[in-house]
Amino acid sequence: MVFDYIQKYPHRTKQILGISYEQFQSLLNCAINRYKEIKTKQERQKIRINASGGGRPAKLLIQEQVCLCLFY
Repeated sequence: MVFDYIQKYPHRTKQILGISYEQFQSLLNCAINRYKEIKTKQERQKIRINASGGGRPAKLLIQEQVCLCLFY
């Protein structure tokens, strides 16, 4: 997978994604923080009928989602 390859060879990030490894890490940190903010806001507004933790789990991590978005 692209994310695993970038983690193994960070010097190739610019060639694959078009941004440097440092920019990619900064983008990941922003995306993770924003995702956490959105999830906590949704949980505060949600009226629960079922217990939390139900539903289908995500197949990709946030880091992998950002990486694939930049790759494609």
